[in-house]
Amino acid sequence: MTKEQKEKNQKQDRLSSGIKKIAYFMGAVIVFLGLIVLLNIKTDFINSWSASLMKLLIG
Repeated sequence: MTKEQKEKNQKQDRLSSGIKKIAYFMGAVIVFLGLIVLLNIKTDFINSWSASLMKLLIG
């Protein structure tokens, strides 16, 4: 391998590792947001369910 090819490969490696880091970060953000949404839906569901249960119990 010539010196120029080595430098080119190093640049590509740096670029791909940077892209991988960004992709991992984006994935983590998406998962985090998904969890928040799921938890919000869950708590809303539990709140409405417990509210209707209380209505049934109280009459």
